[in-house]
Amino acid sequence: MYLNKIFTFYNKLHPALKSSLFFTFTAGLQQLLNIIITPFFTNIFSADQFAKYNLYTIWYSLFLILISFNLPISIINNALIKYKDNFNKFLSTITLLILGNGFFYILLIFLFQDFFVNVTTLNVEILYLLVIQVAFNSGFLIWGSIKRFFFDFYLFTLITLFSTISQILLSIIFVLFISPIPESRIFAVFIVQFIFGFIFSSLFIIKGKLTISLDYIKYAVKFTSPLFFHYIFQFLLLQSDRILINAYFDGDIVAIYSISSLVSIFILFLSNGINSSFIPWFYKMMNQKQYSKIKTISSILIILTSIFTLFVIYISPELIYFLGSNKYNGAISLIIPILLGVYFQFSYSLFTNFEYYFEYTKSIFWISIFVGSISFFLNFFLLPIFSYKISSFIFLFTNFFMLILHFFVYKFLLKKNLIQSVLNHKTILFSNLFTILISLLLLLTFNIPILFRYLVLLVCFIVIIINRSKIFKFLLIQIN
Repeated sequence: MYLNKIFTFYNKLHPALKSSLFFTFTAGLQQLLNIIITPFFTNIFSADQFAKYNLYTIWYSLFLILISFNLPISIINNALIKYKDNFNKFLSTITLLILGNGFFYILLIFLFQDFFVNVTTLNVEILYLLVIQVAFNSGFLIWGSIKRFFFDFYLFTLITLFSTISQILLSIIFVLFISPIPESRIFAVFIVQFIFGFIFSSLFIIKGKLTISLDYIKYAVKFTSPLFFHYIFQFLLLQSDRILINAYFDGDIVAIYSISSLVSIFILFLSNGINSSFIPWFYKMMNQKQYSKIKTISSILIILTSIFTLFVIYISPELIYFLGSNKYNGAISLIIPILLGVYFQFSYSLFTNFEYYFEYTKSIFWISIFVGSISFFLNFFLLPIFSYKISSFIFLFTNFFMLILHFFVYKFLLKKNLIQSVLNHKTILFSNLFTILISLLLLLTFNIPILFRYLVLLVCFIVIIINRSKIFKFLLIQIN
């Protein structure tokens, strides 16, 4: 009976909300699988080795920007509207552009090996793998963006989870039976991502009849030029702390910070999954001037993200113990500022969606340069004085600052385009203040015995179930 009600409720959901749920479920399950398997690697790897693998993932993020210009994520929604009649040729051009740029970076690494090895602290063979992995995996990312645009979440979920599980299983096999070193895990992930990326990249090139159009390249360059520096400084905003911690401190400290960041990535992927599936629908509603629908859906999403963030904060001490045992307990003190910073990222993404839609990307460019520079220099000067914990508060501060700046740009764009209101400002303000306040209260529970903590959680859950009608009515008031 209850299952029938759930399925009936699900079938009545708006396609955008249904898509958000599925993409969020996929991203969440991906991270859950990676979190479940993390203790296996923290027990086999030393702290230095665990830090080395995490360092590889950091440099992967930077090379994804350098090689693909983030085109697989940033430009697909616009291209599907602008080039809907010649989209296959556009995809062929973009895919070949990214693969060509990948070859260029392989040549650069070959010519300047010492420079790249010294900067990244990765050996040259791993750097070659990294570049190839990024170039081909971009095809898979493009495919995912297309599926999000058309709300085709079933196939996306199936293939994405198959890829994730394959990476995990192959990593375990390589570490157990080849060598218990981080390079084994790196190579296992590379193999799976290369295979999937090769298939989709080849498919786009074949369907586009090997097209390389200068017009499409010019459009891509014009679209992504200001965004490129935004992504670079966004990388500094998100990753400069770990790079500088790696430069200032030993592997144990890097590993502790990596564990806390791993918990935050769980929320980051969920919030990105929500926004990535929200954006295509948002574009369609903006074109149709259905502002009230955007207001309602965006309000629901930010409240759901707030609730999930607080839940992860509450269980974070157990998550950290599960991920790395007592030797990583130092990560607990970093959790609240880092997770609040991630929550602010989702909040300001609601505003940056308008900047992308109106193609007012220069604001994203300048804000990213400004705040990314602040983040880098604060970490550079304060880390040696206040130790590694200061990085978590710098991360919180810079993301809150981004939220404020993007809000003012959003207001400017509405005024410029003669739109009175789209988002529910009251809901956004309430959700952010509520999340900050409750997270500070949750800090007081970290030293309470675990049985009592989860007894409190159970009581709260029962109270919510009993008063669900009143809570639902209150949330409806906030949303509307």
